[in-house]
Amino acid sequence: MTQSIAIWTNMIPALTPLVLSLGDSLPAAIVFKATVALAFGLIAAWLARRCRAAVRHAMLAAVFGVLLLLPLTAAFAPPIRIVIRAKREAVIPIAAAPVMATPISAAPTRPLPPNSSPLDLLLTAYLAGAGLFLLPVIVGLWQVRQLRRSAIP
Repeated sequence: MTQSIAIWTNMIPALTPLVLSLGDSLPAAIVFKATVALAFGLIAAWLARRCRAAVRHAMLAAVFGVLLLLPLTAAFAPPIRIVIRAKREAVIPIAAAPVMATPISAAPTRPLPPNSSPLDLLLTAYLAGAGLFLLPVIVGLWQVRQLRRSAIP
């Protein structure tokens, strides 16, 4: 338990720039909100699996209604600003900083191309995943089309 908490607390500083960049990009914010809405809708439909089909259909129709309204709301609704106070870190004066005799060599890292940001990489990964999961749907629709074309009335 404590190990998972330690991992989580170490991940939070790494995710902070990504979360802050989500707020600056309208398409990324819409994609994130759509993902959350779909996840909640699918979880609700799964939890209602013993209910009537009409109930599950109403839930999923409501989720798709939210998805239709999401871009309009994000574009035209006034933004809600949330103020987060940053904690102040101790500033070490330069004169008091220890001087190292030998430089520390870090592992060489491959720099990102100049025009890519973590947000662009996240959006690319999201689109690749969406395409991967849409592939079976497209194949199924093509199979249904072939079946209808070859059917005898």
